[in-house]
Amino acid sequence: MAIHAHVGCHEKVTWNPRLGRRRRIARQRAERIRRRRRDNRLSAAGPTDTGRVRWAELLAASLPGLAALLALLFTWIQVTQAGKELAISERGQITSRFNAAVSNLGAASADVRLGGIYALEQIMRDSAPDQPAVVSVLSAYARHNAPVRVEDARKAPVLPGDEPRPLSADLQAVMTVLGNRRPDRDRGVQIDLSRTALPGLELSGYPGLFPLRGVDLREADLRPCLRSAVSRC
Repeated sequence: MAIHAHVGCHEKVTWNPRLGRRRRIARQRAERIRRRRRDNRLSAAGPTDTGRVRWAELLAASLPGLAALLALLFTWIQVTQAGKELAISERGQITSRFNAAVSNLGAASADVRLGGIYALEQIMRDSAPDQPAVVSVLSAYARHNAPVRVEDARKAPVLPGDEPRPLSADLQAVMTVLGNRRPDRDRGVQIDLSRTALPGLELSGYPGLFPLRGVDLREADLRPCLRSAVSRC
């Protein structure tokens, strides 16, 4: 159905309803296409944005735990380093004590020598790894300060009525320290008292256990020991 209208003086315009309907359909179709394209862009960009947000959230949530882990690692490193420094310091102190005690063994004063002997005993108690060195030093001290002389070796055995001369205080202290040690810390080191003169050695402080068991006593002068504890020598 055509609609005629008069415009101006004598200009005639004809309106076609079918043409108007086609234009509306074309506009609607173009609008649907634009919406579809927009939706496609949003759907394509959506997961990426969501993934980025999730990564950001995960990173933000893990930051406190990561900081705590780094702090724990740093603390562990500090504790380990402090432990190493403490061990080095203690090792240095023991070395200084050991050197001072050995120096005292050569002093002219008997009291200073006794102090060195008992200082070595304390080192032996405080540091098990140093016991073999202490045992070797004290054994060498006894051999050096009480060697068996030729004239002593030729003497007749001590008779039951004879009283031996008491052992010097420092040598008796050496034997006491060696007798009171823990043999399980010797690490295979044997006490060497070969050719050592120890007459008058007091053994009464070790009931039931001879302190020189397992000691190298070859050619040593232990005549009182042979008299009082021959079954245990």
